Amino acid sequence: MWLRRYWKYFGLFVFCAGVIIALVSSQVSSNLRTLLLDQLKEGLKKNLQHTAQSIQGTFPQFPKDPDQLDRLAREIGRNTGERVSIISADGRLLGDSAREPKQLDLTDDYSHRPEIIMAREKGYGEILRHSPFMNITALFAALPVYREKTLIGFVRLARPLKAVEEAVRVLRRNVILLAGLVGLSGLLFGVFLLWWMSQPLKELTTMAEQMAAGHLKQPLHLFPQSEFTPLALSLEKMSRDQRGKLDLLDAETSRLRAILLAMREGVLVTDEKGLITLINPFLRNLLGGKIQWEKRTVQEIFMNTELQNAVDAVLQGESFQRLQLNLGWDSPRFFEVQIVPLISVHLPQGVVVIF
Repeated sequence: MWLRRYWKYFGLFVFCAGVIIALVSSQVSSNLRTLLLDQLKEGLKKNLQHTAQSIQGTFPQFPKDPDQLDRLAREIGRNTGERVSIISADGRLLGDSAREPKQLDLTDDYSHRPEIIMAREKGYGEILRHSPFMNITALFAALPVYREKTLIGFVRLARPLKAVEEAVRVLRRNVILLAGLVGLSGLLFGVFLLWWMSQPLKELTTMAEQMAAGHLKQPLHLFPQSEFTPLALSLEKMSRDQRGKLDLLDAETSRLRAILLAMREGVLVTDEKGLITLINPFLRNLLGGKIQWEKRTVQEIFMNTELQNAVDAVLQGESFQRLQLNLGWDSPRFFEVQIVPLISVHLPQGVVVIF
């Protein structure tokens, strides 16, 4: 039972811990992604400014040799590890480090790309979007190139988010792995702790069951020192008290039995319903010795309506009844019968009949 209860609470703990870990992991991953993106944006912007300055002198307003700009874009791309695009002022792609020369199409219009629009309007354009050509999500940044305050083109850099996503994925994996290790350690420690705590409880339970079965003398004083020692001491004290009360009860019972056995008068006791609960040996001998009297009425045993009416009267509230009665089958004897109520604080009211 304890193991079933443990799994129930441990399952609830795992569920709550899983929810908390998921929320924390999501928040940490989001913060890490934001931090890495900020670093990526800052680095990309610096590289873009440096690239724009380096090609400003070689960027003619009306290029006669587009291959020259394409070779320049490839060279810069190899040095920076980023995709470098050189775009004319009217939006034509003049060079791209990610494209082969034969893939360049001077008729393509890049003027409507978000980063180019922002660069033209604000002086710097930056956006995180999906690249149809590379088929990945990348950070694009564009910077306008001027000569004598005249726009002659744009330089655009693109850096994939693969490194950022990989770092976030590794972080999530490590968080899940760490949570799994902590959960497994908690499970093993919890099982051991529960087993360690359950052993004294099992011993105490066994001793308590023995006490309930009547074996009050248990070696509770030999119980090892632990958190359950006060409970063991309390059980031992209760055992001593119960043994003392039982010894006193046995002594009183023996004394009462001796008194009833020595009496030369008949004694009969009934409960609150008028059913006989006690007959002393003297009266039992008068009735024949082997008569079955337990839980029977006075009328059934004595066949005397007057005696039954007197018992009923005392049960209904009369304080005393007296009558005369002949008892005995072989040699009848004349008795004076006195009936008084039996009043007890802890037991229901009955009557005592003395012959």
